[in-house]
Amino acid sequence: MDIRTLIDTAKIKGLTFRLEGKRIKVEAPVEPDAETKAILDMLRGHKDELRQVLLAPPCWNCGATMTPTHDIYGNSLFACWSCAKSA
Repeated sequence: MDIRTLIDTAKIKGLTFRLEGKRIKVEAPVEPDAETKAILDMLRGHKDELRQVLLAPPCWNCGATMTPTHDIYGNSLFACWSCAKSA
């Protein structure tokens, strides 16, 4: 499963992620169920990727995590592939 899909699924289940220095803090309003704990276990092995995704801004249209990319001139920008697929 893609790291962004895991994060978006965890956010749907009510988890919030934030960076505090080098640490990644995860908060939940209630005790996570077995499926949510499995998602967190999968994310533990991808801490560097998780940091990169958390640093990327959310899409203004759908709220999904945007991906850093470049335009045809080499300029850096962020793109939402969820919105691009539905366009």
